Amino acid sequence: MTPSGPARTAARRTRSALVAALVVLGGTLAAGVVVHRAVTSLTVSAYDEAEGAVPEGVTVFDDGVPAVAGLDADLLRALRRAAAEAAGDGADRRPSQDRGTPR
Repeated sequence: MTPSGPARTAARRTRSALVAALVVLGGTLAAGVVVHRAVTSLTVSAYDEAEGAVPEGVTVFDDGVPAVAGLDADLLRALRRAAAEAAGDGADRRPSQDRGTPR
């Protein structure tokens, strides 16, 4: 036996409400992804050298870079001493681009 009149109408309303809820949920999720990507993009691009970003190729001997100049004096002396000793042993001060190991 098939549903008639009011039962069929109630089933359609339920399906319509479910489809509408899914459409709203999908739209909300899509909007959230777009906003998240936009905020992440702004945050990453706004982070610059003055805020502590370290440009490629910088060493502990680059006093003109805020990330280096802002280090604790004792820490900076220790880093420079270690870098000088490592250079004396034939090690490079910069990490390799591909693996993060000394060149």
